[in-house]
Order: sequence, then C-alpha cells, then structure tokens
Amino acid sequence: MLIRDVINRRDKENCELGCPQSIRSVEEIYVPSRLREANGPRDLLEALLNSMTSYVELYNQGWQLRNISNLNVRLNHVFGEAHSLNKDESHPYGLKHCRGILIDSGDSEAVKWEEAREPGTHRSVTDTLPFISQDMLDAMSWPSNTTHTALDDLESFTWVLVWECLHKGKSLNLLSNWDLKSLDGFKDDYPQHLASFKGDFLSTCKDGGRKWRGSFLSPFKDLLARWAGIRWEAIEQMADLEDIRHDSDSVTQVLKDIGVLCSETGHKYVRAGLEHLPKLHESWAPRNPT
Repeated sequence: MLIRDVINRRDKENCELGCPQSIRSVEEIYVPSRLREANGPRDLLEALLNSMTSYVELYNQGWQLRNISNLNVRLNHVFGEAHSLNKDESHPYGLKHCRGILIDSGDSEAVKWEEAREPGTHRSVTDTLPFISQDMLDAMSWPSNTTHTALDDLESFTWVLVWECLHKGKSLNLLSNWDLKSLDGFKDDYPQHLASFKGDFLSTCKDGGRKWRGSFLSPFKDLLARWAGIRWEAIEQMADLEDIRHDSDSVTQVLKDIGVLCSETGHKYVRAGLEHLPKLHESWAPRNPT
C-alpha cells in the first residue's frame, strides 16, 4: 500500500487500493509505526514485503520511488486486507493482510523511470546513508555517470531489514559481537567506507559461515543469501544491457529490456521473501544458535 505521510481513517477504501491521499482534514489521522515495533521476525518481514510489493507494482506502472529507507517503509496496524493497485485484481502475490506501508513523502523522489535512464540524469536521492546501495555509494565517492536504477532501490530494502533487525536486537540486548560490529559499520559517514562495508556484508550473506552463529540476524540468514544472489545476477545482466545500450541504435528496446529486468528482479525478491516467511517466529526469541 502506498500512501502519503499521514492518512485519514475515513479514506480507508482508497488507501487499501493504494491510492495516494491529499489530506484535507486533520481529524483521526493515522501515522504508521516504525518497523522495529513489529511483533517479531515474521511481522517485520511481512511488512517489508508489503512495501516491496507496492514498489514493484508502481515500477510496473512506470514510476520509480527512489528514496527507500526506514522512514518510508512503515508498519501498518490499522488496515487489514491487502489489495492490488488495480481494484479489479487480487493481490499479485496472494498476500491477505497489509502489514506494511510504503510512504511517498511527495518530495519528488518518484520519477518516470523510462525518462530518467540516461547516465547521470539522476543520482541517489536516498538521503540516509545506511540505506543507499553499494553501487550508489561508490558513485558518490568517485566521479561517475552511474544511474540510480530499481536494482539500487531493491537493495535498499535489504538494508532496511538488516538495520531494523539489528536495532531491535540492540534494544533487547541480544546482539552478537558480529552484530555489534555490523551496526557500527552502518554508522560510517564516508560513502567509500560504507560501500566497502556493504560489499563485505553481502559477501558474508552469500557465503554464510561462523559469523552467523549466535547472530540476531540468523533467522534471516537464508533469505539474505538469496537476496544477495539475486542482486549479483541482476547486476551482471544490467551491465550487459548497458553495454548493448551504449553500442546500439535501438535504445528504446534496450530500455524496455532494462525495465523487464528490474521488474523481474523485484518479483524474485518478493517471492524469495514469501517462501522464507513461514520459517520465521511470530515473536522475538533468544538468539538462534544455528
């Protein structure tokens, strides 16, 4: 579900359909909760997947919401059923409950992605460093014509999940030493250093190993590994398409192919999350030793 910052309870029907609201009344406003208020790992992931689904649906309709962070991926405690953006369709992934909300703050984060595919036409607008993709952080560190694509936004959802989970674990005093080091890594203000940290973290996600033992993130280990693999595969395909685009006169077709790649990658992220959802506990439990 995509909404503005605050919504009126009387606009329930439109909000369930994913329609952005223009608020004319301050009565009975609803401010979505932060993700770390989730009841447990399953609640957290389901909320994230609801928001990711909204992102993918918007992308399929031509819009790229570029500012993915923990500020606009929120927990929904009010509205029950999940709907497609098209009210005549059932939810595309079969989700029955709307646990998460994707907020568009209305500050021009969303663009028509087909109109913003020339190199350098827009850079990352995710204004909170912990959630910027590794590639966009690298682009901030060195002169580059790197374009902010949907692949960067989908990676940002990964960082939202990790960030919120680590902070929840910190509040429960359940973080392992590796968790604490990871949390410190997110706090680095230098884009180049943060990009290096994220590269190492993604490699750890993909390879597994001892670092996961006792980690508060361990319930998400398999999912993070799948997302890391999906990311690397998509980046390789994107690089091939970009090479073709630079050497081809049929730019329009290549842009369509890029759109298909991004959309399919979004579906892979969501599907992986849905398959992982039943493995998670409903409440926050002591650290998983595996």
